[in-house]
Amino acid sequence: MKKYIALFLIAILFQSCKNSNEPNEVNSKPKKVVRIGVDFTGSYHLFENGKDDLMNSLDNLPPGSTIILRELSGNSYGSSNLIETFIVPDISGGSINPFSRKAKLKSKIENAHIDSIRQMINERCSIIKSKNYSRTDIDGFLLYCKENINLNDDNIIILISDLEQNVETFSKYLESMSLAGVAIHILSFESKRPETRKLWEDNFSKLGANYIFHEPGQSINFN
Repeated sequence: MKKYIALFLIAILFQSCKNSNEPNEVNSKPKKVVRIGVDFTGSYHLFENGKDDLMNSLDNLPPGSTIILRELSGNSYGSSNLIETFIVPDISGGSINPFSRKAKLKSKIENAHIDSIRQMINERCSIIKSKNYSRTDIDGFLLYCKENINLNDDNIIILISDLEQNVETFSKYLESMSLAGVAIHILSFESKRPETRKLWEDNFSKLGANYIFHEPGQSINFN
C-alpha cells in the first residue's frame, strides 16, 4: 500500500513540474502585426532604397508575425490599396529533443518552410514598382491602421515615404485619434524640407505613438 501511495505522490509531483514548465498563454508575447504603407508617388525618389530596407527589416520578424502591405495613394484608406497579406508561420512545437532524429528532422523541415515563406515575401516586395501617383494621402493610411488594430497584438506601422502629403481628406479624423502603444517606423526617409519631418514628429506625438525615422540603409530591429 505504501508503494502505491509513494507512486501516486511522485505522479502528482511530476505533473506539477510539467505544468510549471508549460508556457503561460497570459504571459506569452503577443504576435506582431506589421502594417506597411509604400509611397507610390513619383516624388519619392528613394523608392528602391525603401524596398531594400523593408526586405532587410522583414527578415528579422519572428515566426507568427502578420505583414499587411498597402499602397500610399490619393486615397490610402480604401480596400483597393491592399497589395498583399503575408503570415510568417509559427509551427515550432517547443524545445527539441536532442536525442530524437525524428524531432530534428521535423524541426529542419519546419525551418525550411519558414525560410521559403520569407523568400516569397522578399520576392513579392522586390517586384513592386512605383506607379508615379501625383497624390499622397498619409492620414488615410493611419486611419485604416487605427480602425483595424487589435490591442492584444504588438502593432507596428511602417511608412516608406518622404511624407510629403498633398491630400487632407482624412486629416480631421486624426484630431481625435489615438495610436498609443503603436510603434511607427519611417524607412529610407529624406526630405528637402526640414519642416516636413517636424510636422510629422508633432503628428505622431499627438497620436501617442512611438516613432523612429530611419535613414536610407537602416533596417528595423524587431526584437
